[in-house]
Amino acid sequence: MAEAKTDLLDKQIIDLTKERNEYYSKFFINGLHSTLSSVESEFLSDSIDKYLVSSTGDIEFEVLEKVVLIGKYQAKSEMDSPLIEAAEWAISQTENQYVSYKLSTYISEQKKLLPRV
Repeated sequence: MAEAKTDLLDKQIIDLTKERNEYYSKFFINGLHSTLSSVESEFLSDSIDKYLVSSTGDIEFEVLEKVVLIGKYQAKSEMDSPLIEAAEWAISQTENQYVSYKLSTYISEQKKLLPRV
């Protein structure tokens, strides 16, 4: 992740950023069998279409974030599929049934594309 001026960031934001980087690193190691080399993040401000202001003055809005993860795959064989392995790992990390279903569907579709041995 690009160096940030930590004196300008809230401690909670710094902690969340560290936690997210640790998650991405685990995802690359366990899911993609790769080594994470960089994380780039960009908020897409044009994705904000509405916001809410509470009676206490808090502002709530949704914004899309584009995250680019770069790493090096540690292939064991030509038949390995890092995307399938990543999806299988992600299933083991979620309790959301919809996410599990979508990932399982993705795995099935990807396995059909693998060369037959």
